Amino acid sequence: MGPAGRMSILVVVVGAEASEPVCVRAALDRFDEADRPRCQVVGVEDALRDMRYVADARLAWVHRVNGTGASQEFELVGRLLDRHVPTLLTRGAPDETTKHAAPTGVALAPPDATPQTLHGMLTALASQVDAMTALRAEADLLRLQQGGLCDQMDKIDEELRMAAQLQRDMLPNRLPPTDRVRFKVLYRPA
Repeated sequence: MGPAGRMSILVVVVGAEASEPVCVRAALDRFDEADRPRCQVVGVEDALRDMRYVADARLAWVHRVNGTGASQEFELVGRLLDRHVPTLLTRGAPDETTKHAAPTGVALAPPDATPQTLHGMLTALASQVDAMTALRAEADLLRLQQGGLCDQMDKIDEELRMAAQLQRDMLPNRLPPTDRVRFKVLYRPA
């Protein structure tokens, strides 16, 4: 069984009703029956509204049907990148926004890509899913550790502030008056 056989692909349709685009079906038909990935097709509004789609995705295919929905596409792809989800981006109709490159980390297929090309791109992305999943888990762990370190640094900072205040409170408010000597004070907490 190839890497795509155990795969589930989140297909997000931008700019049209959430139904499986023809290019998606044609590319998936290139897989052997045993290796064919499962597809979950949702509209971009649902994917943006319910973060479980992005959180649970291991591989995503964002397909914009026409020239509308560029801002939604951009927002969704950003969320997928934040979660380190390998993503294939296709745009059905050439327009001004298709001339722009995809963000770093996203595979961009040309509007006239053949099913064989899309199949190859999906297979290549699917081969990276396990590595990306491991990296995602490591990044999540590092975020937790960083949060713990930040909490510890905040506690240390607060303790130092309290020690400085205590030292300041132990000093006399006024120096003794003398006619012969003038005093100046500089206080630096340890």
